[in-house]
Amino acid sequence: MSVVDKELKKEISAFVQFPYTITLKNGQEITIQQLSWKKELQIIKLLGDFIEEVGNLLDFNEEEFDYIQNNIASSNIHKLLASILKYSPDLLTEIVCIITDKKKEEVENEFVLEDVVEVVFPFLGNIIQRLQEIFQKKIKIVIEQIKKK
Repeated sequence: MSVVDKELKKEISAFVQFPYTITLKNGQEITIQQLSWKKELQIIKLLGDFIEEVGNLLDFNEEEFDYIQNNIASSNIHKLLASILKYSPDLLTEIVCIITDKKKEEVENEFVLEDVVEVVFPFLGNIIQRLQEIFQKKIKIVIEQIKKK
């Protein structure tokens, strides 16, 4: 393992310490283990599908998108909010199932919104942190080397 890889692993582990335990609002404690690459792939695919689905439902051209960014009261903003609200509960439930190894029925019946957030957000934060680190330490170096050639 290279020095960069060791440093990257150290920084990631400082962000989210695995395993970690959370206490659900119903008092049940669950331990979250570090996810395998297979589980991470499942979640990344779900997130990609979600973004694609929401994007497909929104038929904004570039001019409309600029208008929406500048005018929150846009008549099309309801499409975005409706899409997110319609598809995000199933997405979040699936992500919690993958992270906790619980069945969908268990998650739907035993978890409340705060529990879902407590399970999902450390994972998402971890993924974002790792992607930033990888970009900064690996991809950026490759890009700079290509530019030199």
